[in-house]
Order: sequence, then C-alpha cells, then structure tokens
Amino acid sequence: MKQRSATIFGQWHSTRRWRCYLPLLKTAKVPAVGEDEPRVAKIARKLAVPAETIAEVYSEDAEGGVELVVGVGKLDNKTAAATKQLALLIIGGRQLAENEEWTKTKVVRHVCIHYGRFDRPNFAKTLKQMDEAFSFRGKGQQLELRLHQRGIEKLKQLITSLTGA
Repeated sequence: MKQRSATIFGQWHSTRRWRCYLPLLKTAKVPAVGEDEPRVAKIARKLAVPAETIAEVYSEDAEGGVELVVGVGKLDNKTAAATKQLALLIIGGRQLAENEEWTKTKVVRHVCIHYGRFDRPNFAKTLKQMDEAFSFRGKGQQLELRLHQRGIEKLKQLITSLTGA
C-alpha cells in the first residue's frame, strides 16, 4: 500500500491507521488555579486556617519552598514526641505547599538535628510509628513519607495547638 505524506491535520501511520492531529494554535498561558498563590497561603487554604496562623509556623524560602520557623520552645520536650511533631510539620508543609509529594527521611533528619531533637538509634522507629498519619515508600536510607488525609487533620491540630489559634 502506498504511504501518504504528512499533512497539517494528520498522517498515515505504519499501523495502517490515519492519525489525526489538531493544528497548533498559539494561546496565552493561563495560570492554573493557585499557581501564583504564595506557598504559605496554599497551606492556609488547604488546611482552612488563617494565613497569619500558618505564617507563625512556615515562611517562604529563597528557593521557592517553605521553611519551618516555629520556635524550638513550642515543641514537646521529649525527643520522640518532638521528632513526630517535626516530621508532621516538615512533610505536611512540603506536600501542601506543593513542593514534593514524597519527602525523604534525610530531610526530616536534618531538621531534627537542627532543632536538637534527633535520636539516632530510634529515629526510623519513631517515624514508622506514625503510620496513622503517613504512607511509606522505600526502605532504609531511601525511605520516603507522604501525608494522607488523617495526617492532614493531625497537622491542622498540631498547628493550632502550637500557635494557640
């Protein structure tokens, strides 16, 4: 069978089917809903919490993400409980600000070290106890966490308790 050459609207494919293509039109890019929205405002909208309350816990960093700005004195005094709070705040903030869907445990580890709430022998065990808030993927050093719906509710409760809102 004789092959046809490509046209503006389609071409004859080797599978003997005609494939149609729409002509390319130049259109102005319309931003997606929430695309121009600041990250802190996204978190506030998704948690249904005032943006001022979220700003007491998170701020926008220079790289377009969010960073944790809550004071160490507001966290639990026990290392394991504070590690759980920090994990919830870090992973929830990154996910709700649409930085990443999955967060590696090394990110949580660095923040826990910075806050002086890192317990090396029990770190992984402490995180794995939070299966009511997180989904897990991977093993060992490659372990990643993602907040699910119950975790989002726990994050909202934690933020309101830390800020007194």
